[in-house]
Amino acid sequence: MGEQNRGFFYLLIGQFLSVLGERISTLVFFSIAVSIIGNDSSFLASALIAVQFIPLFLFGYVFGYFADRYNQKNLMLCADLARAFFIAILIINPGSLIMLYTVVFFIGLFSAMFEPSKKSLIPFIVEKSQLIRLNKIFASVEIFAIFLGLIIGSILLEYFTITQALTINVISYLISFMMILFINYKYSKIQKDVSFTFFNELKSGLIYLKNHYVTRQVILNITLVNFFAAGFIYATISDFTIRNSRGLDPGSELGIFFIIIALGASLTPLCNKYLSHEKIRDSTLISYLFLIGGSGSVILGFTMMFYQLPLLVLYSFFFITGIFVGLIYVRILYLLHTTASEKYYGRVISVNDFVSSISTVVGVLLGGIIVEYFTYTLGFILTGSIFVLGFFYFLKTRHGFDW
Repeated sequence: MGEQNRGFFYLLIGQFLSVLGERISTLVFFSIAVSIIGNDSSFLASALIAVQFIPLFLFGYVFGYFADRYNQKNLMLCADLARAFFIAILIINPGSLIMLYTVVFFIGLFSAMFEPSKKSLIPFIVEKSQLIRLNKIFASVEIFAIFLGLIIGSILLEYFTITQALTINVISYLISFMMILFINYKYSKIQKDVSFTFFNELKSGLIYLKNHYVTRQVILNITLVNFFAAGFIYATISDFTIRNSRGLDPGSELGIFFIIIALGASLTPLCNKYLSHEKIRDSTLISYLFLIGGSGSVILGFTMMFYQLPLLVLYSFFFITGIFVGLIYVRILYLLHTTASEKYYGRVISVNDFVSSISTVVGVLLGGIIVEYFTYTLGFILTGSIFVLGFFYFLKTRHGFDW
């Protein structure tokens, strides 16, 4: 393993542990919220995910600029320590809704610092010839960490205390911190025009995206559609979980659905290996995944209006959804790396994260309001409709990109 790729290996471990902790905390946060609020409002419980994403679209682009101008490794180290600190605060007082929402906000804030730094660092610590392959590995490991984190989180909520679950979350961030310390990365500061102010630098990233249609379309065609629909499906699953409780901890019940989605997504490497022989363009593949998956969700929603479907049918649907999600997700980052200039990696990635976060927040809040009054069946229909519209948007814009 080359020196550059060795750094990628440490980043991979750090990413795995960090995502593992995040998924555990997602279920724990939901469980704490339901224990405080009760079963009267699925909106307030599902809105937690919106609170965590709000800092991403408020400050994410600034942190993306920092990732372009400052040492990404140091930014990641600060973020891991800060997230561990705020989880520790919640351990001290887990019974306050205000404290819960405050901690979730700050976890989101430092995740907004961590993500563009992590993603923009990859091209500088891997061999260029290995960039796409290692990006796929990176995304696949992240998916597996989500899968494992949801399983561990569900188990912890059933058999351990909230404090013990949050303590494991703290430990995951601290081990991630230590792994990042091992990355041998020599930061080379990019020279900037001294006449440029801070705001000029922020503006230059937006101008770059405005003038680079291909990179911009990756964000609009995939990220915007995918995460807006993801917000809707999160609110929909949360509502279904609360309305159809089977006596498990609410976080565990929610986790079961996400585990099934992640299990399907874990098949991504096998699917990619098969697709590599088919020579299908990424844009063509993703557009048809939108069409097939969206149509399935619409049909499922209409069917649930008239029939109470067995859980096995729902689990099968979410397993297939997971396969589609994995195939889409692993392509976003390497498409950004291969279409954007390295000078703007941090800002381009932060704009992508901004779009994903605001799309998710709007999806969760709008979806939460809708399913609270019209139930989860409409949530499935609207989620599917978003994906189908995304397919037609691909058709409309297909002349403008070649990926």
